[in-house]
Amino acid sequence: ILYPKVTGTINISPMQIGGGVYSGDQPSPSELTNSPALRRFPVSCEEVQISVAPLPEPQPKDFTGIIGDFSLQATLDQEDITTDDTIRLQLTFEGYGDPQRISEVKPNFPAELELLDQKVLEEKYLDRTTRMIARKRLEYLLIPKQNGNFTIQPQFVIFDIKSNTYEPLRANALSLRVSQSDKEKH
Repeated sequence: ILYPKVTGTINISPMQIGGGVYSGDQPSPSELTNSPALRRFPVSCEEVQISVAPLPEPQPKDFTGIIGDFSLQATLDQEDITTDDTIRLQLTFEGYGDPQRISEVKPNFPAELELLDQKVLEEKYLDRTTRMIARKRLEYLLIPKQNGNFTIQPQFVIFDIKSNTYEPLRANALSLRVSQSDKEKH
C-alpha cells in the first residue's frame, strides 16, 4: 500500500517480481522453493502516473494531519480510581488511510488529567475482501490531578476522504470517577 507524501504528479516506476502457484499437494517447508509442483511466472506492471491534489485551504488550526476514512474506539483500563492511581486510555483507529500519520496525535484530555506517557501498541493492515484496512492502537498513561467525575471523549480533526472535508473524528465517551486517595485524606 502506497500513500502519497507530496502533492503534484508522481511517477511510479515499472516493476517486475516473480510469483508462483503450487499445483497438487502443498510441499513441506523445506521444499517450498524447489518443489516440482511450483509453477513460476513473472508479474509486472507498466509505469503509473498519479496526480495528488493538495488539501483544501484553509486548514483548521486543530487539523491533526490524519487523512482517511477512520473509526475511533476508546477504552479505559479502569473507571474508578484514586488520585494516587494511573489509568491507561487506549484508542483504536481503524479504516482506510495512512496509519503512520496517527502516531503523534494527542487527545483533548480534561485539564484535571496529566499525560505521563504515550506509546503505539499495534499497527497493522487487515485484509478485507474489498480493500486493505489499517488498524492502529495507541495507549496513553494518565494520572488525575484532583478528585471528581470526568468525561473523556477523544476527538481529532481529520480530512475525511469520503466527504472531502475536514471533520471531527470522535471516540465514544468514557466516564471516570476519581476519589481522594487515603494518603491525601490524612
